[in-house]
Amino acid sequence: MVDVVQVFTDGVVKVADRTDGEWTDQLCPGERIRVFWATYSRTSDGGAKLYQSQVRYLDRSQPTWTMRLALSGHCGDSWYVVAGNATIPQTLKPGVVPFGGGKLNWETGGGC
Repeated sequence: MVDVVQVFTDGVVKVADRTDGEWTDQLCPGERIRVFWATYSRTSDGGAKLYQSQVRYLDRSQPTWTMRLALSGHCGDSWYVVAGNATIPQTLKPGVVPFGGGKLNWETGGGC
């Protein structure tokens, strides 16, 4: 389990491995959790194309990640912070919200 310990603020999100509200570093030796962010820019058909992404693994030596999401700065940008083995799609069809239950923190772009 990964927890968001700082929600999206000025492009920054911080996540931590299992926490119990007081302690981090709850991973077993050798255990790793894949975490990534992905940002998308809106396309003319109402879908979106991948703008940038980054993948990291949380483990006992690196139990937190403070990430700076890169956004295109255009109206309708969307972003996702995800834990798990989901594939990062290059494009999103209109109305599709990807990553299912793996999403930790996200914004779908809204209206312009």
